[in-house]
Amino acid sequence: MISKKTLKKNEDKYLCFCSKVTHEKFENELISNLNTNLDSVCDKLDLAKQCAACLPNIEDAFFQIKGKRSKIKEFNFIKNTYSLKDKVRNFIDSLSGNKLVSQQGHLPMLVSKNIKTWLIISNEKPSILNSTISSYRIKLVIFDSLGNNIKEVNQLINPYEKFQVCLSNYIKKPKNSITTYYVNLKRSPTNKGFRGSIRPHFFYEAYNSMSAVHTQDGANKINFINVPVSKNKDKNLLFIINPSNKQASIETKLQSFLKGVLKKEKKEEPIIIPTKGSRLIEIINTTSYDKSLFLCKSSVSVKCYFIIADKNFRNISVDHI
Repeated sequence: MISKKTLKKNEDKYLCFCSKVTHEKFENELISNLNTNLDSVCDKLDLAKQCAACLPNIEDAFFQIKGKRSKIKEFNFIKNTYSLKDKVRNFIDSLSGNKLVSQQGHLPMLVSKNIKTWLIISNEKPSILNSTISSYRIKLVIFDSLGNNIKEVNQLINPYEKFQVCLSNYIKKPKNSITTYYVNLKRSPTNKGFRGSIRPHFFYEAYNSMSAVHTQDGANKINFINVPVSKNKDKNLLFIINPSNKQASIETKLQSFLKGVLKKEKKEEPIIIPTKGSRLIEIINTTSYDKSLFLCKSSVSVKCYFIIADKNFRNISVDHI
């Protein structure tokens, strides 16, 4: 077993930066509730609910801490005695496949003559866990910019297997323009047991570059980003996905600052995005100021990604907001 001192030596202050949950708070919660499972502790502490980049570290920390105090058996952590509440929780866990954190990913898909979108997903587990991995199924649903369901893909992912697919192959490529699609990714276990997995990643393949980021769940009504100010004429773009079941009415504005003082504010006409639809917005920035802030306020929760590309989209970079 890895010693606590060794673990602490290389840890950041927070286990989850989005929710500002420290390693100590996470460990104290597990110690005080020995029969808790990973799903319930993540719900209670609001872990991995936004970007979910911390999820692999949370899984490792969970098994390292629990491994010192409990016996692992088919992912449930067992004491000598059970309360009625514990029995009910474990029974429900077994019906749901003993899954870890339920994951439903949002993936922004770009398609053009020179841009392809790829998806990579694998079924792994934390190295410290001495348990059998279960297979699970993934379901991809591809929606066009208007929210129309145009393609569904189902795939079984076996233990230690990797699935890699070019999503652009499912779409008729436009000759000149860049089109947007929203890909909804769902994962579900096929049988009782531990469902290991590395969080799915997607990447854009352009003429001179590849840019990758992991898929995310979660969405927000208010999104904002500091827009880079430069003279290289790069395009700054916001990819907006509406995963909700209602139409999204979105207000945007660009605030420009000079030496910390707001000098200009430009509001745009409201943008309407249908349910399951998507939109790519170019943020027109200026070098007359030293800082710009782009704000996006929506009537329903939306998911946003920030993209930087050169004039001809031969080089491209992407990150979540």
